[in-house]
This record gives sequence, C-alpha cells and structure tokens, in this order.
Amino acid sequence: MSDPWAAPPPPPPPEWSIAFAPTEPPRSRLKWLLTGLGVAILIVGGVIALRAVLVKALPDRAVKAEDGAFYIVPPPGWNKAPGKTQIAGVSFDLFVAGPQVNGFSVNVNVNDGAGAFVSMSKFSSQFAQYEQVLSNQYGANSFTGLSATMVDGESAYSFDYRLTAFNKTLGGEQVVVDHNHKTWFITLTSIEDQFQQESMTDFSQILASWRWQ
Repeated sequence: MSDPWAAPPPPPPPEWSIAFAPTEPPRSRLKWLLTGLGVAILIVGGVIALRAVLVKALPDRAVKAEDGAFYIVPPPGWNKAPGKTQIAGVSFDLFVAGPQVNGFSVNVNVNDGAGAFVSMSKFSSQFAQYEQVLSNQYGANSFTGLSATMVDGESAYSFDYRLTAFNKTLGGEQVVVDHNHKTWFITLTSIEDQFQQESMTDFSQILASWRWQ
C-alpha cells in the first residue's frame, strides 16, 4: 500500500541556484499523508541491434528525469541540479532552477510520489484534505481551485497557493498527473512578485516541452 499523504518540502535555499551545472530539467515529487492517499507540496536516442532502428534525437537543451520516464526542455538560463536531488528527506526525480530574483531562484521540481498511484478523480474529490496538509505543515494559503490541464496527452489538475519561507513570500503552482500507473507532482516555486509571469512563461514552456518516454 502506498504511503499516506506527505506534503511537499519547503522550497530550496536561494543559494542553490549557483550550485547547479547547466544541463537538464526538473521533476516534482510528493508523497501522500492521509488514509492511503497523499501528495507532498533524457536519454539520447540511438540505434539498436540487427538492423539500425532509428530513435528520435532529443531537442537541443533537453534534459531527462533520473529514471528516464520523461524529458523537458528548460528555459534558457535554467540549470539542473546534479544527480537525484534531496530536500528535507524527499528525493526529486528532476530539479531545475532559474536565475535569482530578489535573492531567490525560481525552481521546478518533479517527483512520482514514491511510485504511488492516485486517480485524478480521487485526487480532486479529496483535494480539500490535501490543502489542509499543506496549510498545517508549511503554512500554505490562498489556494485556488483545481483547473483541468494536460501534460503530454495525459489529463491533469493544477492549482496555485502562497507560502512564506526564507523570510520571503512565495508563490507556488503544482500540477498533478497520472502516467503509467504513477502519480506525478510538478511544482513551480517563485518569488510572489514574479509568480504570475513565471507561471505563464517559463513554467508553461516547461510543461509544453514535457514528453513521456
């Protein structure tokens, strides 16, 4: 049975942006903390055997998840954290950060909820419980309702929220999507003043570039 809901860890310290080597993209992870549910806040193509089987080359600047499940194309100036990033005990399949703004680096993380699966209908019906978890553990507030969206052909939900960390007011957007019997959590965190712009530009670009493998 999957872990109960576990809210997403706080966003990374602002200084992390300078520790990343420019390479690949992010992936957001969330575990589940309530009755069996819960959610926490690229491989290069090639040719295989006998006859040459051509595999499509990845786009320029594309970066893959640690397990190869998907790739994205991060915006110019964004860097990927090396290896499998861990924050507050949670491992992320992909983590990328952009330039600093007012001492904080906008970032996107992705995780697969420790391999747990929660249908989108079940997630939407229990969203109020998830909101409460985020509020209790991280002081998240000002939630928007769920909005239907798509991630490379898969139906998904997104929502926004606000929180305070590192003495800064931050904006967050999380996209929740099912694929191959896993539930994926894709999370944007930004300085509040830049949040709407980041959501409509860089985050939208990342989601539009997402390809399952």
